[in-house]
Amino acid sequence: MEKAILVHLATNKIEKRDAEESMQELKGLARTAGAQVAGE
Repeated sequence: MEKAILVHLATNKIEKRDAEESMQELKGLARTAGAQVAGE
């Protein structure tokens, strides 16, 4: 299993809640692709 480190850059225009939802989606996509999330 491959490992992935997820990086998400949020600007001031993006609300914290939206940024957190985006990160959750990114985690799900990584796992669907067969990667183990090793860090955020």
